[in-house]
Amino acid sequence: MKIILIILAAATAAAMYFKLKNKKGMAPSTVNLSLLAKVPFFQKFTKEELLWVKESANEFHFSKGEILKPYESKVDAYWILLDGGWEISSAKNDKSELIEHSVTSFVSPNISESANSSLKVVISESSYILKISPEKMIQLKKMQHLVTTYIQEGEIKLNTF
Repeated sequence: MKIILIILAAATAAAMYFKLKNKKGMAPSTVNLSLLAKVPFFQKFTKEELLWVKESANEFHFSKGEILKPYESKVDAYWILLDGGWEISSAKNDKSELIEHSVTSFVSPNISESANSSLKVVISESSYILKISPEKMIQLKKMQHLVTTYIQEGEIKLNTF
């Protein structure tokens, strides 16, 4: 009887491991403060501000090839690349840009309707991405004025993409 239980437990564990390993799609992740502090977007933040971000945002893991934002979809939050990479492409001018690792890169809900419908964001390698609601971003901008500059510069770039 014990042998059967051990075999059953091992088989269940193996099945769960296989299922998790081969799972595709956006998966919740835990915000790592040391990783967050290395991202240019957050480098000037105090520990307290980083803790606020950790409590106020959601981190997700994406696998290579997943589409974060298809053409014609509307962005409803700020998506900030923490680690990994994504490729942003435009349907209107065959332009694309590969963005990898520690650069200030994000997708914003405040870009123009034209830019919003023509941009596509595809994950280029295993990536960790932070999602922040527009309401929380307003608070974040008040805490760290450098964020406002990053957002404005990024939105200008996305609108002209």
